[in-house]
Amino acid sequence: MSGESRWKIVAVVIVTSALLGAVGWQQFAPKPTPPTTMTITPAVTTVSKTQITTTEARPANYYLSLLESNSSEPYVQLAKELRKLPELSNTTELNIVDSKTSGAVESIVTVVLKADRSELIALGKILNEGIPSRRKLCAPLQAWLWVAYDVKVYDHLRDYNPLKSYSLGSLLNQAWRRSTTSNGYNSTRWSYEEARERVNSPELVNWFIFDYLVFDMARDNVHPQGPKKTYETRRGVCRHAAYVATEFLTYNGYEAKDVTYLWADGQGHSVSAVKLDDGIWLAVDFRGRNLPMKGPFKTYIDVAYYIANSYGWTTMYRIFVEDNYQIMERNSDLGAWG
Repeated sequence: MSGESRWKIVAVVIVTSALLGAVGWQQFAPKPTPPTTMTITPAVTTVSKTQITTTEARPANYYLSLLESNSSEPYVQLAKELRKLPELSNTTELNIVDSKTSGAVESIVTVVLKADRSELIALGKILNEGIPSRRKLCAPLQAWLWVAYDVKVYDHLRDYNPLKSYSLGSLLNQAWRRSTTSNGYNSTRWSYEEARERVNSPELVNWFIFDYLVFDMARDNVHPQGPKKTYETRRGVCRHAAYVATEFLTYNGYEAKDVTYLWADGQGHSVSAVKLDDGIWLAVDFRGRNLPMKGPFKTYIDVAYYIANSYGWTTMYRIFVEDNYQIMERNSDLGAWG
């Protein structure tokens, strides 16, 4: 290399160093990668997107296994609760390809595996309705299954996803009123015993009583009329609705009482109240129109005084806080617990 060439190289190095000093080395250094936003991954890690969206028919057990293959919640809990539903108790049916059951389970699992954070929170609400350790089944999940049976039958249900803007009332309206399985409470799935197992939380009881029963003052002097008779006739007055509500709640593990306020002998109003973690709640106040749950109250007696204030009663004859046996005996409704 000639002396002239060496001097050219030295000059280039000097000029480059000067430029870097002027603009700052940091402009040429690699930029740090911004932190990624933490999200909930809804898909089971062993399942590819193509497997989830495949049109190939598979048995219900395949989709349940997709949930069970992931050790994270709520997928495992969902699979466990699905298997507890009476509709999915037939192991032979679970292994049949392209059956009504497999299509319904596929619909539910596909929605859950694609769920975002807010939808997974809604799923948690569904799975924890009632007292999981005491109830026989998860009623909102069963309701979703009933709607899922119809997904491939009716076009308007093809993209059905109750997890979006979740509402328990909307889900029950679609399942209990409109699904082919329920047939507006007219199917064989609504025996008294099965209904008692299904309507298993205060919120479910409140929604069901007002949707199912008709206020009928003519039943006031009909005796005996206990919870089962009221359920079968679908008609009654305040105390009859309280019988059904209190029976369903106590059957499913809650402490519930019938609270009666009499402003005069034989003149008053009865409700069903339930004890929850934050106090006493008025679960069912049946008086001819839909009324939401009220509370919390500190005691059952406070519920009684709320009744009086809501009616504007200024006198008090008696207050009763009773279980179903006591109130039915007092009202000549005991019969054979009918």
